[in-house]
Amino acid sequence: MSIAEIQEAGLEVSAWQGAQLQEVLVDGRKRPEGGSEPRSLRLGFFHEARVKWLVFDYDELAPLILPFSESKPPDPQKIRRPMALFLRSAFVGRRLTSVTTGKFVREPQLELEFGDGYVLKFLVVPKFRNLWATAGEKQISEFKPADVPENWKIGEGSRPLAVIRDEWVASRMARGQKGASALAKAAKGAAAKSPLDDKRLKLQKREKALDKVRAELDLKLHHPARAIGEWIKAHQTLEIPSEQRETWGPHVEPRASLADNIERLFRLAKSQEGKREGTEKRLSELEREVQKLRSEIERGVVDPQPALHGSGMKDLFQSASAQGRKVQVADGQKDDLTFYIGKNAKENLAILRKAQPFDYWLHVKDQPGAHGIIRRARGRNVTDQEFVRSATALLESSLKRRAIELKGEAFDILIVECRFVRPIKGDRLGRVHYSNDRVMRVRL
Repeated sequence: MSIAEIQEAGLEVSAWQGAQLQEVLVDGRKRPEGGSEPRSLRLGFFHEARVKWLVFDYDELAPLILPFSESKPPDPQKIRRPMALFLRSAFVGRRLTSVTTGKFVREPQLELEFGDGYVLKFLVVPKFRNLWATAGEKQISEFKPADVPENWKIGEGSRPLAVIRDEWVASRMARGQKGASALAKAAKGAAAKSPLDDKRLKLQKREKALDKVRAELDLKLHHPARAIGEWIKAHQTLEIPSEQRETWGPHVEPRASLADNIERLFRLAKSQEGKREGTEKRLSELEREVQKLRSEIERGVVDPQPALHGSGMKDLFQSASAQGRKVQVADGQKDDLTFYIGKNAKENLAILRKAQPFDYWLHVKDQPGAHGIIRRARGRNVTDQEFVRSATALLESSLKRRAIELKGEAFDILIVECRFVRPIKGDRLGRVHYSNDRVMRVRL
């Protein structure tokens, strides 16, 4: 890509002044030997009531920077990269303050500034392409930096940026069609399966879980902590009898005192006994589920196919035995998109666990409040207007009476597919870990 083409791209991006960075996606592939290889970085900016994209293609011999103001680049094959994680944590939600294009090959050809020392620098030189992200005192690069030789030259290109972009899109679409062909073959193979195959697979998973829970319960029932503690207390020594040394020895701390050992062993025994009741309950539930699945498979009972539209899908509150607020947020006269808002932390967790992996989870960023789930049919795209309606309902539920006082205020809303949201074990209800998030600024 020539300097002229970089400057042309930069001039187009410079018209995005005030655009808010909302999405960071990395297109790439998994390596057979492990790890991943990035192919391009896609930055989604919300500007002038729509999302605009800036793509940095990492092709080593022909790196490109391409702005997409009116259209969306081909869907990426998403992978995780340190650069993307850094941009999501430090840059998402920030607004573009200035765009600078370089004049020389050896310097970054494009710089995006977001104020307060937050800068992205792009070096688009064959064999030396790179991206630097600076956030205050922290800086990382996508690739290991290497200096461009002083005698390096790039010929000036004559093709307009629009032609380069069309060629790039065509090549990526062709690559995507190959992937789609493989997916079609996989789908064809899946269609040839018996309707009971999914149920048999589910039974295998439940039987495996059942064996695991039985082993866990057996360990808790026969844990030697209490017996060891009683023996040490009675004999006032840490010298374990030789016949018990193999099983008891790992639970005794020779360097600790008698009192510390006894206290620790009794505490461990109490903990195991306290957990036993929950394990027994889980075991009973699994046994009933396995028995039911075996019976249904023997009788040839097939689960009904899920409906193609949101209006036919089972109510999420009903599935989760939860309560809360339900809002229809679909555009126009459609009714295929329902937004569920949990009533409290317990209900939030219940609907999250019953949500489909491709449903959307919404939450006000960096603030306590309600969790919301947009339930949708697989492949159903959600528009920005539908996200805004959902976010507005979420803010009203989270802020309650304060919503009237804060009318006109802007809030950052996290939008994450449910497969990337996980409750934090051992933490209080409502705390979750999430990744691959998008941030949308919504005015109440």
